[in-house]
Amino acid sequence: MKKDLMRKYTISIIRVEELYSYYGMKLGINESEFCLLYALYPNYILSQKEISVDWAIPKSTLNTIVKKYENKGYLIVERKEGTKRELLIKLSKSGKKLA
Repeated sequence: MKKDLMRKYTISIIRVEELYSYYGMKLGINESEFCLLYALYPNYILSQKEISVDWAIPKSTLNTIVKKYENKGYLIVERKEGTKRELLIKLSKSGKKLA
């Protein structure tokens, strides 16, 4: 019984990941970029650390995407108050349209 349930759960996860890949390809972005947009849509403000942990995106990959999307005007990046390194990320108006 447990093995059957685990199998169904695993198949469901794989199907969801396939959907992320499919819609990412339709938008011309990779899976990590799609996950970042999805994580922030519509009005979430998250730290890079939260996104990296919750969405299993390597820190270096996420940092590269954040810089790219900030330069394109899709993200607003601000330093978290009271910290030297932690950044908070949110979608800009054009980022919300993309997401």
